Amino acid sequence: MAKKLYSFLLIAAVGLLVGCFHKETTDTEVFLKVLIQEESGSKNTQCDGIKAYAYALYDERWSVESYEDALNGVITSFDGEKLSTPDVIAEEYVEEQTGTRYMKMYMEYPLMMIVAVDTQHKMYAYAIKHFEAINLPQTYLSLVMHLWKKEPYSEGNEKSCYWRVVPPQVSPKDEPQI
Repeated sequence: MAKKLYSFLLIAAVGLLVGCFHKETTDTEVFLKVLIQEESGSKNTQCDGIKAYAYALYDERWSVESYEDALNGVITSFDGEKLSTPDVIAEEYVEEQTGTRYMKMYMEYPLMMIVAVDTQHKMYAYAIKHFEAINLPQTYLSLVMHLWKKEPYSEGNEKSCYWRVVPPQVSPKDEPQI
């Protein structure tokens, strides 16, 4: 009986020691899938020509002011401060089994602004995301860009994140003649 108790206590002590030295992390690999919907009600398809990057932030008061800024990696705070060197630049990743394309980024900060730029359709989206999950090695995010919408809109949900999507701007030569 004493031998069993000793073995139990030894195993419990080792378990506690291992638990004490277990590292909790909030870093994660983010897999961003960007889809395009060309017309209302049409099927979402994978989008070509995506550029994505992220900034580590200290607050949520940031935005992307224009397509040119999005394309050039520039974000602007509500008080006018500009940042132009992203902390993370995404790489395209293709899942072998399904052929699904993602933009893959490694995030190690608790508050990040993610920007996705559709260079083919000249539109962009951004989201401020809290990465609060402990020891979550991978995070999957989706973004559907609705090409048919003519005004900026929000996309997403509370569980994942809310995206601010800015559709292509109508150039003066494309405006209807009166």
